Amino acid sequence: MPKLENIVLVGASGRMGRCIQALAEEEGLSVQACATRPKFQLPEIRVPHASVLIDFSHSTVTHSLAEELEARAPYAPPLLVGTTGLLPETVKTLRSCAERRACLLASNFSLGMTLLRACVRLLAARLPASFGTEIVEIHHRHKRDRPSGTAQSLRQEIQGARRRENEPADSQDQSPFNTGLHSLRLGSFAGEHQVIFAGEGENLRLIHQAENRQIFARGALYAARWILGRDPGLYSMEDVFDL
Repeated sequence: MPKLENIVLVGASGRMGRCIQALAEEEGLSVQACATRPKFQLPEIRVPHASVLIDFSHSTVTHSLAEELEARAPYAPPLLVGTTGLLPETVKTLRSCAERRACLLASNFSLGMTLLRACVRLLAARLPASFGTEIVEIHHRHKRDRPSGTAQSLRQEIQGARRRENEPADSQDQSPFNTGLHSLRLGSFAGEHQVIFAGEGENLRLIHQAENRQIFARGALYAARWILGRDPGLYSMEDVFDL
């Protein structure tokens, strides 16, 4: 199994980027930090000896990065993308990029959130259709995307399990196949997601609370170690846990 030694970190000037860099260096890893602020542009990247490339930047930077890696031959390291709010064409480019190297795309690198999604999928598939569902997510006031990529992925798990598509983005409709999604942006919340399944006389509430950004940094490094030596393909955090 290859050993994680060197990281190229795109978006190192952001909140998550700074957290990942600090934790990686604490663990004795070599980090090439590539800042993308104050201007969102693709920095010069030296990848020949990198174990893995981690991107927590901006959607426009991620798109440029995917295009560069797609064209780079014969070598480029595995790629982990934690940037949220990606456009469909960027995801398409990442899929093409993944034909030549291992890529992992995740809206949330928390290990606990990965398992919570699996629980949501199980409940949505097993509970009667009479159980309605609602999602409430809270993030700090500086978070740009609303709803978050994680909240959208939770709703997609419910939709997929109940074989429903194209639900409205926000709804107060309590029909069993309508999943309301409510986004709050205030204070300094690192992130909280609550999924409610409510039936007649009983309800289940699954809650994940991120107390700090270090949980996402630890998850990203955990995934970085997992992806080393993997075959080309587009992976998710569910693949890391074989879910």
